[in-house]
Amino acid sequence: MEELPHKMKDTAIIVFQKHAIAGHVKTRLAKTVGNQKALWIYKSMVLYTYQQLEKVKNNMDVHVFYDQAPALPDAYLEQYAFPHHIQEGADLGARMLHAFRKIQQLGYSRMLIIGTDCPELTEELLLEAQAVLATQDVVIGPSQDGGYYLLGLRDPLQYLFQDIPWSTEQVLPLTRQRANEKGLGLTLLAELNDIDTEEDWIAYRHHVVSGDIS
Repeated sequence: MEELPHKMKDTAIIVFQKHAIAGHVKTRLAKTVGNQKALWIYKSMVLYTYQQLEKVKNNMDVHVFYDQAPALPDAYLEQYAFPHHIQEGADLGARMLHAFRKIQQLGYSRMLIIGTDCPELTEELLLEAQAVLATQDVVIGPSQDGGYYLLGLRDPLQYLFQDIPWSTEQVLPLTRQRANEKGLGLTLLAELNDIDTEEDWIAYRHHVVSGDIS
């Protein structure tokens, strides 16, 4: 039985991540840069994400969902005292839906889900997403590849997770279409770029060096 801290806030951030194991993380990136460099990039992005989460922990609780057991933080993350869980479900949609439902059962009325591969995600965007859910049903942070880096809901809506071709450019359009068909209030955040390939990483580093990203 998981021991969880007393819930103090109405908003939770669900973080989907993997244990930092070479060959297990950033496999598309690893095809061109190698497993060890991909692991290093992955760890750096996780740490960046956690730094942003630390900045908002007075406003929102954080729950980390690992893709496999054990539900324990990797050594380089032990300084962060976030509750940990295991993802459950046959595909990404089922796993996200399960996580939303589990968090809702803990009593949260606003829920955000993010990954750990968007080094452009900021404290300000997380707070903006939380604020949107005060009046809207859905908030989405679109990524440039046609997916999303953030999804926020007030209620786990099953039809947003079923029959979606995950990891394709159809994820965002189909999610928006489903929301519109149901008459949901939906707000889009700024479009950002996930890091999935070497080209993504090079483009991100170029923006950092050129000063486009602080």
